[in-house]
Amino acid sequence: VPVLDVMIIVVLLVALVIGYQKGIIQPLMTYLFFFGALFLIYRDRGQYLAGVEKYLHANTVLAIAFALIIAVVAGYAGSVVGTALHRMPIARGIDGFLGIFINVGIAIAVVYFVLTGLITFDKAFSPFANNAKLTNAQVTTLTNQIESNPLAAALVDPKDLAKLKSETKSGQATTLSTVTQLDNLNSFYQDFVRPQLRGSRIAPYIMRIGQKIPLLGHDGPNDLPK
Repeated sequence: VPVLDVMIIVVLLVALVIGYQKGIIQPLMTYLFFFGALFLIYRDRGQYLAGVEKYLHANTVLAIAFALIIAVVAGYAGSVVGTALHRMPIARGIDGFLGIFINVGIAIAVVYFVLTGLITFDKAFSPFANNAKLTNAQVTTLTNQIESNPLAAALVDPKDLAKLKSETKSGQATTLSTVTQLDNLNSFYQDFVRPQLRGSRIAPYIMRIGQKIPLLGHDGPNDLPK
C-alpha cells in the first residue's frame, strides 16, 4: 500500500472522529485560524522570508517550519474559541450531526489542495527531468508552473527562481544544481513523491471529488502522473 494512501486514510479517519466528537464549530474555528495564519504569511511571503533570513538567519526550510509553528499556535487559539462556542446550549445537537459530514468534506478539500500542489511540481519538473541544462525559456516555464499554485509557490524560495532567470537571461544555460534547495526538492519529488502519486489508488477519487469544488482547483484524476 503506498504511503500516500495510508496518509490520506489517516487524515479522513481523524476528520471523521473529530467531527463525531467535536462537532463542526470547534474544528471550523481551528481551521479558520490555522489556514488564516498561513494565508497571511503566504500573501506577504517575500517580506516574511526576508525577515526570517535577517533576524533568525534561517533558510527557506526553517522558514516554512516556523510558519507552520505560527499556524499551529493560531489553530490552537481558534480551538479555544470554538470550544467556548460549542458549549453553548443552542449549538449542541445539530453541531455534532453536521460535524461528521463537514469535517470529512473539509479534509477531502485539504487533501485535494495538497495533491494539486504536488501535481504542479510534476508539471514543473518532469518536462526537464532529463535535461542537463536549462534555457531561459525553460526556466520561465518552470517558474510559471510553480507560481500557478499557492502551495507549490510557498515551498520554493523566490530567490532560487530569480537566480535561475539571472543565469540564463544572457542566452546561457544553467542547471538546477546551482540552486541547492530547489534541486533537493526536485530530487525528493522524483525519487519519492512521484512514485507515490503514480501508485496511489485513493488519489484519483480525491481528485475527482475535489475537481467539482468551486474555486478550489481544476486539476482532475487525469492530471496525476502516469
